[in-house]
Amino acid sequence: MKPSLAPNPSGPTPLERQRSRARNAALINLFATPGLGSLIARRWMAGSGQLLLAVTGFALFCTWAWKIFGDVSQIVEDMNSEPTASGHMKYFVWGLAIFGAAWLWSLVTSISIIRSVPKPQPGGVPPASVPRLQPPSQPPQPPALPPELPPELPPQ
Repeated sequence: MKPSLAPNPSGPTPLERQRSRARNAALINLFATPGLGSLIARRWMAGSGQLLLAVTGFALFCTWAWKIFGDVSQIVEDMNSEPTASGHMKYFVWGLAIFGAAWLWSLVTSISIIRSVPKPQPGGVPPASVPRLQPPSQPPQPPALPPELPPELPPQ
């Protein structure tokens, strides 16, 4: 392994921890639950609002699905009846719109979270705990032999 890619034995630096925390919060915000990543990043107001909108939109979507499944089961039970147009599409549209608004808000917050982390300095000094290996200027010399030890004295 290249010395520059060697893991830092003392652990990540505070800047690395801050950057990974921001990245994880943005990923959770965008791909798991809008608002949850904002709460992880300690954006309490934005996270609460996003989570409230996301849950509301999801609840409306579930209401739409519940009503559609109810209509389908009614049609299956009474095969002689004609399907009727029901006004359930409004739940789907409103649920999708509200959840989409929560996701767009979480996108803006995620960009803000990522931008709030300071960038590493260009040409910065690498951490002192990661040694940089230099090629030897001369081949290593064998260690010097210890001087002759005096003969052992007889026990008295």
